Amino acid sequence: MTTVREYWQGISLEKRPLLLFSGAVMSLVALGAAIGTVDRTGLVLAGLALVVVLSLILFRLEVAVAVLAATFFFNAYVNHGVGILTIDKGIGLLALLAWVLDWTVNRRQVFWTRQLWLIGAFLLWTGLAIGVAVNDKAALVTSLRYLTFATLFFLVIQTVRGDRRRADALVSFVVVAAAVASLIGLVAFLDHHVARASGPIQDPNDFGFVLVSSVPLAIYQVRWGATAWVKALWGVALVLILTCALATFSRDALTGLLVAGLWALVTRRLRLRWLLAVLAGAAAVGGVALLITPHLIQNDYDQKAYIAIKNINVRFGYYHVEFDEFAHNPITGVGPGNFVYRFYQYAPQVNQDLPYPSHVLTISGEEAYLVILAEQGAPGLALFLGYLALSWTDLRRRFPQNQRTDQLQGALAAGFVVAVVGSLFLAEQYYPPLWFLPAVAASLASRRQDAVSDELDVSAGHPGTPTQYPTVHL
Repeated sequence: MTTVREYWQGISLEKRPLLLFSGAVMSLVALGAAIGTVDRTGLVLAGLALVVVLSLILFRLEVAVAVLAATFFFNAYVNHGVGILTIDKGIGLLALLAWVLDWTVNRRQVFWTRQLWLIGAFLLWTGLAIGVAVNDKAALVTSLRYLTFATLFFLVIQTVRGDRRRADALVSFVVVAAAVASLIGLVAFLDHHVARASGPIQDPNDFGFVLVSSVPLAIYQVRWGATAWVKALWGVALVLILTCALATFSRDALTGLLVAGLWALVTRRLRLRWLLAVLAGAAAVGGVALLITPHLIQNDYDQKAYIAIKNINVRFGYYHVEFDEFAHNPITGVGPGNFVYRFYQYAPQVNQDLPYPSHVLTISGEEAYLVILAEQGAPGLALFLGYLALSWTDLRRRFPQNQRTDQLQGALAAGFVVAVVGSLFLAEQYYPPLWFLPAVAASLASRRQDAVSDELDVSAGHPGTPTQYPTVHL
């Protein structure tokens, strides 16, 4: 109680009414979700407790944004609620409200990057494309997903504000979340509850993709751990993430990690010994798992290989349908989230040996860029690719006067490479790596770093005198 009292007394008088009001509002929202969702009462009540706790820390923007970023590793647990009002959207609203309070009470400036213009245009075009959708609910849900990730991008920039230490805090939180999600997935896999590691994210391919995108960040944490014990703990997190990623048997995610590793090696972002250490660790983990549970690993691998062979025709069939949808609707597409609802209209004939699935409403298109092309037309894809291109110009930037910032930027870039390559095989525009990683990098690149020595940066803690951010006065 003393700790709680001291915590409350540390809050300024101006913030206390706003804190109580926001906590009450979020509690009522979650309570309404609990009452309206009879079959998921326990889950939503757990969400209620989470929301109440988050309300108590609402005045800390960096905490709210870190929690928002971490929840994406547990999408299967937080995407429940009443209709489109779900726990994860409540957490996003909480983070946005935290920024509004931070902006109004502390009179902070709004920081802007070039990507935000393209993201805004992409959201506007997506809104226009809703007009041609045959299923308005699917269009609205998909548009809200894009809006959520655009909000994540904006909030990360406002939180980091070009400060490497703030970026480190966010990255640490994300790596911890990835490690916890990996542990949950591994337990489910080893207990034979699932054939491939999953759980926090239902689809093993998507789960593997999100985990693998965080591997470069975990390597960065190991490299810059303050003490040997801290390095060891980050090493455990890295092993968990790699092990669970292997247990997903996601070839697409592992292909992205391989490409990212080669890129980091060629551009000298990663030393050869670090790459060899990671590969050796992954091989050791795989070998130990094969020795301990050989039948489990072999059976699951054979099952995955069989499914992968069957999926080749299915994948190309989806591509065929996406191109057909685009060809008939080149400007607006068929509407966000409506690829599946127009599938039968543009699908090949059954006798053409291409997919004609009975579970059509459960497919996602299997490829991010073609899904956007089919659903939002050529302008939508152009805006999205423009956003990725601008993000890459920030991600590949070097900081020769600051080794730690340079290596953080390199880790973010490697994770982004994983995300971009993975999106060639999976519909990953709905997951955080394509949004979170560029946001941190854009914020770091938005101010020019003065010639600050690594010794001052790491030991003395004097960041130098940076130039001003791009700002928008509101």
